[in-house]
Amino acid sequence: MVNTTFWGGVDLQAPMFFFTGAEGGDITRVVGAYGHVLEMAERMQGLVVMMESRFFGISLPFGRQDSYKSAVDRVGLLSVEQVLLDYVEIITAIHVEFDPGWQCPSIAFGGSLAGTQAAMMRFKYPNIIDMSFASSAPLHGFPTPGFKAAAWRKRVTDTWVELATKQHGCPVFGLVQRAFAGFENADPDAVKEVFNTCEAPYHGNNWDARDEFWAQIESQGTYGYPWSTSAIPQLCELALYASELPTAKDLDIAAAFLQDSIGCLNLTASRERENSPDSKGWDFLACTEIVHPIGANNDTDFFPPSPWSVEATAEECRGKWNATPRDAGLWIPKTFGFGALNESPHGDLSSWASHVIFSYGELDPWAVFRVGSKNLSQTLPVMLIPGGSHCADMAGRRDDDTQAMFEARQLQEDILRQWVKDAKKRLAPQAKLVV
Repeated sequence: MVNTTFWGGVDLQAPMFFFTGAEGGDITRVVGAYGHVLEMAERMQGLVVMMESRFFGISLPFGRQDSYKSAVDRVGLLSVEQVLLDYVEIITAIHVEFDPGWQCPSIAFGGSLAGTQAAMMRFKYPNIIDMSFASSAPLHGFPTPGFKAAAWRKRVTDTWVELATKQHGCPVFGLVQRAFAGFENADPDAVKEVFNTCEAPYHGNNWDARDEFWAQIESQGTYGYPWSTSAIPQLCELALYASELPTAKDLDIAAAFLQDSIGCLNLTASRERENSPDSKGWDFLACTEIVHPIGANNDTDFFPPSPWSVEATAEECRGKWNATPRDAGLWIPKTFGFGALNESPHGDLSSWASHVIFSYGELDPWAVFRVGSKNLSQTLPVMLIPGGSHCADMAGRRDDDTQAMFEARQLQEDILRQWVKDAKKRLAPQAKLVV
């Protein structure tokens, strides 16, 4: 998708913004999550290009049925390096059409995996991308020495505790633990009744209902900026009320956390979402290259114990895809030169990389995998936004934005404006000496 509405053209060397799409899928749907960039593009007279990743959205090279066949010439063609090369081709084609002299600065942007890919584009193809804006990019989310598999879910848990317990006095930690326990050995008829499922009782519906509950807990702890409007306090109060009823069971507590659901709980739709192309694409990448160590211990977090290891991941992925994590999950940090690898002399990005903005929300679980807590260099700024959630800074301006978010977005724009100004000087046509 190409938006030239605001573009100032080659004569002004107006910048070009390129979205490095990833697991978000359909770019016609995700474009709304990047209002901040669209607003900046308007003010900076920029052209905006939304690029969809191969194997996601409608970009299925072999159709919906065959693209995810477990074969090297089907899903095996889904890799980060191939996605980046696709983007090199698209960006080159855009310049050929609109800016054949390559006088206009190119900016890669994205959030989450798309943010990681935006940074990678600058790292690997500095001749193509002049600067990048990477939000919530978990570049250190790999099984490098000293990784903590429980850190991601600890942050989710801490967010719930901070909003429900510390601010509202609701004992959410214990309530969520009891809720999870309620799914163990739950009778199918009880699950049908308590959760008002759209389906008749069936064996295993307790685990499908638990998946819905689990997803709700993680989603509320990952998104929801601004936290003044978060549903967490209300959900905890509903669960607390359910726990105090004379006939209360742990399953009733779990159902209370899902009371904002409308109508019956559709477990069939949940399973279908897991089998969607976008879900399959993320699952395959998580088995091969984007190997994030995420587990749970039920001690620093309130999730059921879920140990994580490369070996267990490899065994599961071998069964799903006949594939295992590349280089024991370290292929990405080794190839792109980041990740605090003891054997890599180039783990310090500031020694060789430049012109990437890294931003993270303070309450985002993906921020536990951030590149650092302070600026890596003058051209590698790192922002940790107080009260921010996953990719919240990429969204457009809203009336209830916090002052911290307003200031972060303004700083991001100020930095990009200066970098664009510097790049224009470098890219401007040079006068030829006539003898």
